[in-house]
Amino acid sequence: MVVVSLTVRKSSPGSLLNADKTCDHRPLFVLFHHAGGASSVFYSWVERLEAHGEVVALDLPGRRRRLHDPVIRDITSAIVDVTETLRAALGTRPGRPFMMLGHSMGALLAYEAALDLRSKGFREPEALFVSGSRVPSEYGESTRLLGIGGDADIAAEVLGGSSELMALGARLPSPERIALLQADLEICRSRRQRGEAPLSCPVIALTGRGDSVAMSEQVKRWARYTTGPFSRREYSGSHFFLFDDAVASEVVDELICWADQIY
Repeated sequence: MVVVSLTVRKSSPGSLLNADKTCDHRPLFVLFHHAGGASSVFYSWVERLEAHGEVVALDLPGRRRRLHDPVIRDITSAIVDVTETLRAALGTRPGRPFMMLGHSMGALLAYEAALDLRSKGFREPEALFVSGSRVPSEYGESTRLLGIGGDADIAAEVLGGSSELMALGARLPSPERIALLQADLEICRSRRQRGEAPLSCPVIALTGRGDSVAMSEQVKRWARYTTGPFSRREYSGSHFFLFDDAVASEVVDELICWADQIY
């Protein structure tokens, strides 16, 4: 698999996987990683998705090709960073169709980025998939920050509080990854209520039955964030249910179905 970056400025504001600005008639799949994560969590998705559109897997600063970029700690800067990348990827066509999927913090960023793009004249996503995330109004100052010395708690946060990712070969987080997670949670804490109208696009909420970070009742409240269709999918597993092979395959199938309807 070829991995490329789109250069928008000297230090690219995001990472793009197999994205081509010159091919702007194809739909975009825009993928947002979770707190403490990186675009690499979606590597296994790219080969199938790229047969149906362009794939944009975003990285916030401090990871992968942006390892040496200053880490972001507030949501305003994070959204500026994300939308700059997406505006460049959308090219000269504000009406180019795209779909968004974000897991946990990534769902919050996807929603906020969709609002920001809309305010700049771009269309809304064809569909917004929010996975393992409570609704935006339940972020903010109450978002739990991890204390110094709580490595066991931090590992549980990063690994979903279960053996799911360990079974997939994940390792206990390094001190650098713990610091990155802390910064990402500060982004979540900095979220404040906004006065914008809700989206009108379809919102599909995904949840794990054993997820203690975004429980079923919390996930259902995403219905308030669109005037369009809302649906919810529930899967076995806890917070990182999305990265189980069977679940990921099903979700990729649904993304492809959306893309094939519009292209």
